[in-house]
Amino acid sequence: MGDWMKLPDIRALLQAAEGARSHASTFFAAAILALTFALPQSIGAQEPQSMAIRFAGGETIVESETGIDHVVVRDAGGKTTAESWCDSGTFSAYQALFTSLKEAAVQNHRAALAKLFSYPLRVNGSKILTVRSEASLLNTYDEVFTKKVLDEIQSAEPAAVFCRNGLGMLGNGVVWADASAGDAKVVVVNQ
Repeated sequence: MGDWMKLPDIRALLQAAEGARSHASTFFAAAILALTFALPQSIGAQEPQSMAIRFAGGETIVESETGIDHVVVRDAGGKTTAESWCDSGTFSAYQALFTSLKEAAVQNHRAALAKLFSYPLRVNGSKILTVRSEASLLNTYDEVFTKKVLDEIQSAEPAAVFCRNGLGMLGNGVVWADASAGDAKVVVVNQ
């Protein structure tokens, strides 16, 4: 028997139809009904995938199901500090971006850092700045990457991802990233 036959409601339908075998049309109607409901559910059904990432200040638990990542961040004592659902982009894409961002910031590798952004880039500070290109970001680097911004990026935990409104956040919101077009890229810097 195929996996679809293991579903209890389908088995009951087929058993009922088997009892009415003298009426071939009843049997076939029940079989078609059973297949109509069982196949789409069993073909697309996947077991949720789960992973835990431990870091110095706690852990992140990620459960992935049907293209949505449920992310729970806990502190070292096990208390939940953040819970979110990444519905546009994946936890893994955001974590990879934030890890690269932190490494480039720690190494003061400006060119590598600039490649991690999507343009135009919005910078929220005492005034709103729009950076239109990688070259422009490199020209305004010191204005965008203040000591406070760099300190927050360098001290943030890349695995402590928080998602909202189709974006992923690093730290306390120092940067927000978008992964809806494939690769995750930073789209907002908050000073």
